[in-house]
Amino acid sequence: MASLMDLLLGADAVKIKERPSAVMRVPRLEELLGGPFELKLEALTSREIDELPSDDRPVHVILKGVKNIDFGNQELANKLKPEGRNTPLMPDEVVRTLFIPGEVNGIATAIFDLSGFGANTIERIEKN
Repeated sequence: MASLMDLLLGADAVKIKERPSAVMRVPRLEELLGGPFELKLEALTSREIDELPSDDRPVHVILKGVKNIDFGNQELANKLKPEGRNTPLMPDEVVRTLFIPGEVNGIATAIFDLSGFGANTIERIEKN
């Protein structure tokens, strides 16, 4: 039987470094927009998690972990800004405007799960 070190050294480094990813639907937005609204999510690295601001953490998780929406897009920021506001929305404001609170929580949780914080990340095989 190969040792753990032998397994690691014999593995494809690219595959080991690949971040887990998933696609998630947002049914409310699909209904409103009349078509598929699928988010491409990717796990965050330890460094990215460490660098997240503590305030409004779920929103910042979404900003980092959703890969197919540019929340800093000026056209989108201008489209979503409140009437009477002269400046475009900031990326975190775009997230809060686009998604309702439960969606923000669900998306951020899915990204954290991909990042290894889910219940099935490791398994105990022996009890001491």
